[in-house]
Order: sequence, then C-alpha cells, then structure tokens
Amino acid sequence: MQSTPVSWGTAEKPVLGLEISTPQNRYSQKETIRLTVRLRNLGTEPLWVNGRLLLNHSHAPENYRDVYLDIQAPEGYEEHASFRVKAGSPKDKDFVLLDAGKTIQREVELTRLYSLHLPGSYLIRAHYATNSSLPGKNVWQGSLVSNSLQLERK
Repeated sequence: MQSTPVSWGTAEKPVLGLEISTPQNRYSQKETIRLTVRLRNLGTEPLWVNGRLLLNHSHAPENYRDVYLDIQAPEGYEEHASFRVKAGSPKDKDFVLLDAGKTIQREVELTRLYSLHLPGSYLIRAHYATNSSLPGKNVWQGSLVSNSLQLERK
C-alpha cells in the first residue's frame, strides 16, 4: 500500500519523513498483519539518525522506545494482547549515517503485539522520537508523525 510520508522541518526543506505501510489493507481475522516502518532522509545531506526503530508502548520512557503506535479501533474494542520489550537507551551501534534520499526500515508482526480482533476499520499512525546522541556526531533529534494507515478486518 503506497503512502506519502509526513516530514518534520520546514515546508521548504524537510529533513526526515516517517512512513508506515502494509502489503494490503484488508485482512481476515486469522491473517497475520505485517507493518513496515520507514525512516527516509528527505534532505540533500547525510544525517546521523537513531536507526534502531524500536517499537514500544507510548507510555514507555522515551529512551526505551523509538516508535510507538496510535491505533483507533472499532467501537467496543478492548486490547487482548500485551507485549514486553526489553530495551534500554540506544547503543552506539544503533546510530546510522542515512544518506540523502535513502531509507531505513523495520518490519514488525503487528498481530503479535496488538490483538486487532474485532471486525471493522482500524486507523494507525506511528510516532518516532529521539533525543539520543552519539559522541562526536551531530545526531538528528526531534519527533515525527507518520501517514495514517487504514486497515479493515473482515
């Protein structure tokens, strides 16, 4: 499913974009949903970024998550799944130099983390934020919000 990334920075000179996508937008109750999170350098210069793209709960401390999801679910939805993430602050190896126009991505099995068990429409947005640094490097810091992705469960 194609989507347009939302970028952070000035309208004239966006620096990074965050995008989420799935292979399709309609799923049966038994199908696995794989979500891809992409961070794209929209600028003209390489950028040091936290490339870990660790997905965790929105209420986890910021250094223990790089990405969290907002999910709007059908009326009556109650989350039946839970997940734990063993994480700390990003390590030096988690930072990457992202060339202009290039993308890093991480794929997650969404249905291992969230039950998404009710039939109906789900609206998903990802949030990426980092204030981490790497000694001797000018690491991008800030936050991004992705495109909205709509999924249907039959």
